Formats: sequence, structure tokens, C-alpha cells
Amino acid sequence: MRCGNSTRKPTANTLYNFKESIKIIYDLYNSSHNSKIQQNINNILKMIYVDHELKSEHIKQYLRRFKYIYYKTQNYYNISSKFHIYNQYIEEIAIYQLYILYRLSHKDGIYFLIKYLRLPSFI
Repeated sequence: MRCGNSTRKPTANTLYNFKESIKIIYDLYNSSHNSKIQQNINNILKMIYVDHELKSEHIKQYLRRFKYIYYKTQNYYNISSKFHIYNQYIEEIAIYQLYILYRLSHKDGIYFLIKYLRLPSFI
């Protein structure tokens, strides 16, 4: 998922946003159950929280890639505003995103994601 432009347009139909949200949640859920992705997530989170290794090449590579995608997809929206996110916060967002994908693979993962996104309770 590169950019959720279709979910950001204020003129979009509410039903379309609901369908698009369900599709995104389904895609995230399926990708979180990929064993290779889950193995990489587990390794990175273990390096960060158990070994306290923020300098490993594997983590640096993930953070560089996340920053590249973040700036490519989000910078357009932040250029015209005075809102600026520093690299430290982008790294925190990247690590938290890994944690969300890790939790999504658990039994209550979809509930956690919906709660995190604060989607309407009728979902």
C-alpha cells in the first residue's frame, strides 16, 4: 500500500470509503500472515526491544526504505502546511507500524487494527 489517496479525498462517497477501508484491512491482514514478512518483523522487533540494536544494517535498511516511501507519499500533503515531522518521529512511526503488523497476525489482530484506526463501531 503506497498511498491511500482515495481514502483522503473529502469528496469521496462514504460507502466507497467503507469498502476501501475493508479492502485495505483485508490486504493488511493477508500480508501479515505471510511467513517471510512475519519472520522479518519478528527479527527487527527482537533486535530493537530485546537486543537494543538500533544500529544493525537490517534495521537501518528498513528505516531508510520506510522514510523513502513516507516522504514520497506524504511530502506532497505537508509541503503547503507548516506541519513538519522530524526523522526521529518518522522512525517511531516505522517501528510502531511493525508492531501493528506483528499484532495483526494474532487472533485479535483485526480488532486491534480497527481500534487503532478508530473506525466506526458498526464495522
